[in-house]
Amino acid sequence: MGFDGRIAHGMLTSAILSTLIGEDLPGRGAIFLQQRVRYLEPVYPGQTIAGDLEVRKVRADKPVITLTARITREDGTLVAEGEVVVLLRAPRSVADTAPSLDKHRAIRVLVAEIRRAKGSVPETDPDGPGADAKVVIVMLTPGPAPGGAQRTLVLSPTKNSDQTALNLRQLLKDARLDERVCVFWNAIPWSLGPRREPTEDEVLEGVDYLRRFLELIPEQRAVVAMGLVAQRACRQAGVTAIEVWSPSPLAISPPTGRGSTKSRRWIEVREGLKRAAALAIT
Repeated sequence: MGFDGRIAHGMLTSAILSTLIGEDLPGRGAIFLQQRVRYLEPVYPGQTIAGDLEVRKVRADKPVITLTARITREDGTLVAEGEVVVLLRAPRSVADTAPSLDKHRAIRVLVAEIRRAKGSVPETDPDGPGADAKVVIVMLTPGPAPGGAQRTLVLSPTKNSDQTALNLRQLLKDARLDERVCVFWNAIPWSLGPRREPTEDEVLEGVDYLRRFLELIPEQRAVVAMGLVAQRACRQAGVTAIEVWSPSPLAISPPTGRGSTKSRRWIEVREGLKRAAALAIT
Protein backbone atom coordinates (compact mmCIF):
# COMPACT_ATOMS: atom_id res chain seq x y z
CA MET A 1 0.00 0.00 0.00
CA GLY A 2 1.51 3.31 -1.00
CA PHE A 3 1.32 6.62 0.83
CA ASP A 4 1.47 10.21 -0.37
CA GLY A 5 4.90 11.01 0.97
CA ARG A 6 6.84 10.22 4.12
CA ILE A 7 4.83 9.00 7.14
CA ALA A 8 5.60 8.61 10.83
CA HIS A 9 6.54 5.13 12.03
CA GLY A 10 3.72 3.48 13.95
CA MET A 11 5.83 3.27 17.10
CA LEU A 12 6.24 7.04 17.07
CA THR A 13 2.48 7.43 16.83
CA SER A 14 1.73 5.02 19.66
CA ALA A 15 4.45 6.56 21.86
CA ILE A 16 1.87 9.13 22.93
CA LEU A 17 0.19 6.35 24.93
CA SER A 18 3.29 5.94 27.07
CA THR A 19 3.20 9.63 27.96
CA LEU A 20 -0.49 9.53 28.83
CA ILE A 21 -0.08 6.45 31.01
CA GLY A 22 3.03 7.75 32.77
CA GLU A 23 1.72 11.26 33.40
CA ASP A 24 -2.08 11.15 33.39
CA LEU A 25 -3.89 7.83 33.57
CA PRO A 26 -3.06 6.06 35.83
CA GLY A 27 0.04 8.24 36.37
CA ARG A 28 3.60 7.91 37.60
CA GLY A 29 4.67 4.48 38.76
CA ALA A 30 2.61 2.67 36.13
CA ILE A 31 4.41 -0.13 34.28
CA PHE A 32 3.49 -1.40 30.80
CA LEU A 33 2.70 -5.11 30.75
CA GLN A 34 1.12 -5.45 27.33
CA GLN A 35 0.10 -3.30 24.38
CA ARG A 36 -1.89 -4.18 21.26
CA VAL A 37 -2.37 -1.47 18.66
CA ARG A 38 -4.01 -1.50 15.22
CA TYR A 39 -2.79 1.24 12.88
CA LEU A 40 -5.67 2.45 10.71
CA GLU A 41 -4.46 5.61 8.97
CA PRO A 42 -1.06 7.21 8.27
CA VAL A 43 0.30 10.18 10.19
CA TYR A 44 2.35 12.66 8.15
CA PRO A 45 5.11 14.99 9.41
CA GLY A 46 3.65 18.20 10.81
CA GLN A 47 0.29 16.69 11.80
CA THR A 48 -0.93 16.85 15.40
CA ILE A 49 -2.22 13.74 17.15
CA ALA A 50 -4.06 13.22 20.43
CA GLY A 51 -4.40 10.12 22.59
CA ASP A 52 -7.45 9.01 24.52
CA LEU A 53 -7.51 6.33 27.23
CA GLU A 54 -10.47 4.74 28.98
CA VAL A 55 -10.40 2.24 31.83
CA ARG A 56 -12.04 -1.01 30.71
CA LYS A 57 -11.19 -3.42 33.53
CA VAL A 58 -9.61 -3.34 37.01
CA ARG A 59 -8.45 -6.64 38.47
CA ALA A 60 -9.60 -7.29 42.03
CA ASP A 61 -6.70 -9.61 42.93
CA LYS A 62 -3.79 -7.61 41.51
CA PRO A 63 -2.97 -3.94 40.85
CA VAL A 64 -3.49 -4.40 37.11
CA ILE A 65 -5.80 -2.36 34.86
CA THR A 66 -6.76 -2.69 31.22
CA LEU A 67 -7.34 0.46 29.17
CA THR A 68 -8.75 0.96 25.71
CA ALA A 69 -6.70 3.39 23.62
CA ARG A 70 -7.54 5.65 20.68
CA ILE A 71 -5.26 7.99 18.76
CA THR A 72 -6.74 10.65 16.49
CA ARG A 73 -5.37 13.24 14.09
CA GLU A 74 -6.18 16.93 14.52
CA ASP A 75 -9.05 16.58 12.03
CA GLY A 76 -10.66 13.89 14.20
CA THR A 77 -9.60 10.93 12.01
CA LEU A 78 -8.96 7.77 14.03
CA VAL A 79 -5.41 6.66 13.16
CA ALA A 80 -4.88 3.89 15.73
CA GLU A 81 -6.78 1.97 18.38
CA GLY A 82 -6.02 -0.85 20.76
CA GLU A 83 -5.62 -2.01 24.32
CA VAL A 84 -3.01 -1.49 27.03
CA VAL A 85 -2.48 -3.53 30.20
CA VAL A 86 -0.72 -1.66 33.01
CA LEU A 87 0.67 -2.60 36.43
CA LEU A 88 0.36 -0.08 39.26
CA ARG A 89 3.54 -0.19 41.30
CA ALA A 90 3.39 -0.72 45.08
CA PRO A 91 -0.29 0.03 45.73
CA ARG A 92 -1.31 0.59 49.35
CA SER A 93 -4.45 -1.52 49.00
CA VAL A 94 -6.66 -3.11 46.40
CA ALA A 95 -8.89 -0.02 46.59
CA ASP A 96 -5.93 2.09 45.52
CA THR A 97 -5.55 0.15 42.27
CA ALA A 98 -8.43 2.10 40.69
CA PRO A 99 -6.80 4.98 38.80
CA SER A 100 -7.57 8.54 39.79
CA LEU A 101 -8.48 10.96 37.01
CA ASP A 102 -6.22 13.96 36.65
CA LYS A 103 -7.60 17.46 36.37
CA HIS A 104 -7.40 17.51 32.55
CA ARG A 105 -8.51 13.97 31.76
CA ALA A 106 -12.30 14.49 31.49
CA ILE A 107 -11.84 17.68 29.46
CA ARG A 108 -9.55 15.87 27.01
CA VAL A 109 -12.17 13.17 26.57
CA LEU A 110 -14.80 15.80 25.71
CA VAL A 111 -12.42 17.56 23.29
CA ALA A 112 -11.64 14.24 21.58
CA GLU A 113 -15.37 13.58 21.16
CA ILE A 114 -15.94 17.00 19.57
CA ARG A 115 -12.95 16.47 17.28
CA ARG A 116 -14.41 13.23 16.03
CA ALA A 117 -17.63 15.05 15.19
CA LYS A 118 -16.34 18.45 14.06
CA GLY A 119 -12.65 18.27 13.19
CA SER A 120 -10.09 20.68 14.62
CA VAL A 121 -10.74 21.64 18.27
CA PRO A 122 -8.09 23.21 20.54
CA GLU A 123 -7.23 21.70 23.91
CA THR A 124 -7.53 23.62 27.13
CA ASP A 125 -4.10 24.65 28.41
CA PRO A 126 -2.35 21.50 29.74
CA ASP A 127 -0.43 23.75 32.17
CA GLY A 128 -3.63 25.42 33.40
CA PRO A 129 -5.97 24.43 36.24
CA GLY A 130 -8.24 22.23 34.13
CA ALA A 131 -11.16 20.94 36.19
CA ASP A 132 -9.81 22.81 39.25
CA ALA A 133 -10.45 26.20 37.66
CA LYS A 134 -12.29 28.87 39.62
CA VAL A 135 -13.13 31.04 36.60
CA VAL A 136 -14.41 29.87 33.21
CA ILE A 137 -13.90 32.34 30.35
CA VAL A 138 -16.07 31.68 27.30
CA MET A 139 -15.37 33.30 23.93
CA LEU A 140 -16.71 32.79 20.40
CA THR A 141 -14.56 30.29 18.47
CA PRO A 142 -10.85 29.41 18.04
CA GLY A 143 -9.00 32.39 16.60
CA PRO A 144 -8.03 31.93 12.92
CA ALA A 145 -5.24 34.53 12.86
CA PRO A 146 -1.56 33.50 12.96
CA GLY A 147 -0.76 32.70 16.59
CA GLY A 148 -4.42 32.06 17.39
CA ALA A 149 -5.94 28.95 18.93
CA GLN A 150 -7.01 27.62 15.53
CA ARG A 151 -3.32 27.44 14.64
CA THR A 152 -1.77 26.47 18.02
CA LEU A 153 -4.60 24.12 19.09
CA VAL A 154 -4.40 25.37 22.67
CA LEU A 155 -6.70 27.78 24.50
CA SER A 156 -4.41 30.14 26.38
CA PRO A 157 -3.80 33.89 26.12
CA THR A 158 -0.25 33.24 27.30
CA LYS A 159 0.58 30.55 24.75
CA ASN A 160 -1.20 32.25 21.86
CA SER A 161 0.11 35.40 20.24
CA ASP A 162 -2.69 36.80 18.04
CA GLN A 163 -4.00 40.23 19.00
CA THR A 164 -7.08 38.83 20.74
CA ALA A 165 -4.83 36.75 23.00
CA LEU A 166 -2.54 39.71 23.65
CA ASN A 167 -5.54 41.88 24.59
CA LEU A 168 -6.90 39.24 26.95
CA ARG A 169 -3.48 38.68 28.50
CA GLN A 170 -3.17 42.38 29.32
CA LEU A 171 -6.75 42.61 30.58
CA LEU A 172 -6.22 39.68 32.96
CA LYS A 173 -3.12 41.42 34.27
CA ASP A 174 -4.93 44.75 34.67
CA ALA A 175 -7.82 43.04 36.47
CA ARG A 176 -5.44 41.02 38.65
CA LEU A 177 -7.16 37.85 37.56
CA ASP A 178 -4.54 35.11 37.66
CA GLU A 179 -4.60 32.96 34.53
CA ARG A 180 -3.68 30.01 36.75
CA VAL A 181 -7.23 29.94 38.13
CA CYS A 182 -8.87 30.35 34.69
CA VAL A 183 -9.90 27.81 32.09
CA PHE A 184 -10.86 28.94 28.59
CA TRP A 185 -13.58 27.62 26.30
CA ASN A 186 -15.48 28.67 23.20
CA ALA A 187 -19.21 28.91 22.54
CA ILE A 188 -18.39 27.21 19.22
CA PRO A 189 -15.44 25.00 20.23
CA TRP A 190 -14.54 23.93 16.70
CA SER A 191 -13.12 26.01 13.87
CA LEU A 192 -15.64 27.94 11.76
CA GLY A 193 -13.12 28.38 8.97
CA PRO A 194 -13.21 31.78 7.24
CA ARG A 195 -14.49 34.58 9.44
CA ARG A 196 -18.27 34.31 9.70
CA GLU A 197 -21.01 34.30 12.29
CA PRO A 198 -22.19 30.87 13.45
CA THR A 199 -25.62 29.62 12.43
CA GLU A 200 -28.32 29.11 15.02
CA ASP A 201 -27.88 25.34 14.72
CA GLU A 202 -24.16 25.70 15.39
CA VAL A 203 -24.86 27.82 18.46
CA LEU A 204 -27.26 25.17 19.77
CA GLU A 205 -24.66 22.45 19.26
CA GLY A 206 -22.14 24.62 21.08
CA VAL A 207 -24.59 25.15 23.95
CA ASP A 208 -24.78 21.40 24.53
CA TYR A 209 -20.99 21.13 24.63
CA LEU A 210 -20.80 24.18 26.90
CA ARG A 211 -23.17 22.61 29.42
CA ARG A 212 -21.12 19.43 29.45
CA PHE A 213 -17.86 21.37 29.77
CA LEU A 214 -19.13 23.37 32.75
CA GLU A 215 -20.20 20.16 34.48
CA LEU A 216 -16.51 19.17 34.45
CA ILE A 217 -15.49 22.29 36.43
CA PRO A 218 -17.01 21.67 39.89
CA GLU A 219 -15.12 24.46 41.70
CA GLN A 220 -16.10 27.27 39.33
CA ARG A 221 -16.96 30.53 41.07
CA ALA A 222 -17.57 32.68 38.00
CA VAL A 223 -18.24 32.38 34.28
CA VAL A 224 -17.25 35.27 32.00
CA ALA A 225 -19.00 35.46 28.61
CA MET A 226 -16.91 37.52 26.20
CA GLY A 227 -18.86 38.74 23.18
CA LEU A 228 -22.47 38.48 22.01
CA VAL A 229 -22.38 34.86 20.84
CA ALA A 230 -20.75 33.66 24.07
CA GLN A 231 -23.34 35.60 26.04
CA ARG A 232 -26.19 34.07 24.05
CA ALA A 233 -24.76 30.58 24.48
CA CYS A 234 -24.43 31.02 28.25
CA ARG A 235 -28.01 32.24 28.53
CA GLN A 236 -29.30 29.32 26.46
CA ALA A 237 -27.26 26.96 28.63
CA GLY A 238 -28.91 28.42 31.73
CA VAL A 239 -25.64 29.83 33.01
CA THR A 240 -25.39 33.09 34.94
CA ALA A 241 -22.36 34.83 33.47
CA ILE A 242 -20.52 38.13 33.75
CA GLU A 243 -21.16 39.58 30.28
CA VAL A 244 -18.44 41.70 28.68
CA TRP A 245 -17.17 42.64 25.23
CA SER A 246 -15.06 40.29 23.16
CA PRO A 247 -11.29 40.85 23.54
CA SER A 248 -10.99 40.95 19.74
CA PRO A 249 -9.23 44.07 18.36
CA LEU A 250 -12.38 44.55 16.28
CA ALA A 251 -14.27 45.29 19.52
CA ILE A 252 -11.83 46.85 22.00
CA SER A 253 -8.51 48.66 22.25
CA PRO A 254 -6.35 49.88 25.15
CA PRO A 255 -7.43 53.20 26.65
CA THR A 256 -6.11 56.37 25.07
CA GLY A 257 -6.47 60.02 25.92
CA ARG A 258 -9.12 60.38 23.21
CA GLY A 259 -11.63 58.16 25.02
CA SER A 260 -12.79 56.21 21.97
CA THR A 261 -15.64 53.70 22.01
CA LYS A 262 -13.21 50.80 21.85
CA SER A 263 -11.24 52.24 24.77
CA ARG A 264 -14.38 52.56 26.89
CA ARG A 265 -15.22 48.95 26.09
CA TRP A 266 -11.73 47.91 27.24
CA ILE A 267 -12.42 49.45 30.62
CA GLU A 268 -15.79 47.67 30.82
CA VAL A 269 -14.11 44.33 30.10
CA ARG A 270 -11.46 45.01 32.73
CA GLU A 271 -14.13 45.77 35.35
CA GLY A 272 -15.98 42.56 34.50
CA LEU A 273 -12.80 40.55 34.91
CA LYS A 274 -12.18 42.27 38.25
CA ARG A 275 -15.58 40.99 39.41
CA ALA A 276 -14.54 37.47 38.38
CA ALA A 277 -11.21 37.86 40.23
CA ALA A 278 -13.06 38.86 43.40
CA LEU A 279 -15.36 35.84 43.12
CA ALA A 280 -12.41 33.52 42.54
CA ILE A 281 -10.96 34.22 45.98
CA THR A 282 -14.20 34.17 47.99
